[in-house]
Amino acid sequence: MAPTGSKSKIKKRLSSESTTEQQKLAEVQTIIKKLDVSKQVILGRVYKNVPDACNAIWRRQYHCLDLQKLELKLRGSSLQTFIQKMFEDFRSAHFRSQQLQHEMNILDQAGIRELPSVKRCQITWGTAVQRRTTTFPQWRFMPCRR
Repeated sequence: MAPTGSKSKIKKRLSSESTTEQQKLAEVQTIIKKLDVSKQVILGRVYKNVPDACNAIWRRQYHCLDLQKLELKLRGSSLQTFIQKMFEDFRSAHFRSQQLQHEMNILDQAGIRELPSVKRCQITWGTAVQRRTTTFPQWRFMPCRR
């Protein structure tokens, strides 16, 4: 017979897992409610294809990794999930020198060590006015943690 403390730990773990699942279900329901019933029926019929469909749409729309633009649309785990799904499909990358360390940290937190399909990478410095009136900074670049 298992000790009483062990049973309560298992119950707490199962309770937190079911709470997480309930939260995920609530998020999905919020999105699905925005669709009319005919779209809901189609989605319900082909729900297993939804992740593949999303990936196909993203591959067509997002050829360039631009974290500044992506951060306007996505935050936290949503941004990480998107990057993890797409990192092999980006053909180019655009970074800003002022936020370069921050952008490298985002990639590191998402577990991205390389962008294998990137053929073109651009690092820009400020706005056109800033480029004319300032010199490039010289700073010690802190590489991603290993």
